[in-house]
Amino acid sequence: MRFLILACKIFEREISKILGDGQGHSIIMLEFGYHKMPVILQQRIQEIINNASDVDAVLLLYGYCGGTLKLNTRDLPVIMPRAHDCFDIMLGSNERFSLFSDEPGTYFLSEGWVRKDSTPAEKIRGLRKRLKDNDDKIIEEIYAGYKRLLFVRTGIETEENLLRARHAADEMGWRFEEKIADLTVMKKLFSGEWDREFIILNPQ
Repeated sequence: MRFLILACKIFEREISKILGDGQGHSIIMLEFGYHKMPVILQQRIQEIINNASDVDAVLLLYGYCGGTLKLNTRDLPVIMPRAHDCFDIMLGSNERFSLFSDEPGTYFLSEGWVRKDSTPAEKIRGLRKRLKDNDDKIIEEIYAGYKRLLFVRTGIETEENLLRARHAADEMGWRFEEKIADLTVMKKLFSGEWDREFIILNPQ
């Protein structure tokens, strides 16, 4: 089977690690910034599905945050993980839930997130430069409640970005932890092992 793989650029290195040159599949990576515009993201995904050709199915590496459950599948099955966001995809939703139960105040980061979106500490420094009154109260409220920064290791992280995450945790006063993700969900999606961890949106 030949697939159209549609994913956020947050996963570009993980996909390359698993699939290499793509193994004959078509791969489209969307810019990271779309996640801040879910309605536009859903429209863009729908547009790509509508224009898809010469593939047997569409594989989505997006969680529910992308409005994926509202998609019109046209005449192609669309397969996606049962996941709220990209960290559910990396870790598996059960493992993510367990980590949240252990510490609800957990801020998740990965190599892709640091590379594309920076760290909380770096964002705060940027806000302080932009806010005229340098209002620390407003800035502190943005990250109120967080106590742990958990860096998800997927096997493609760089020491530079891992260090950025460590420094961010120190600067924010959070404890720093790491969690290894074996990317089982992604591997099963690409290999066609679509069990109960996946949703299959069939053509109407």
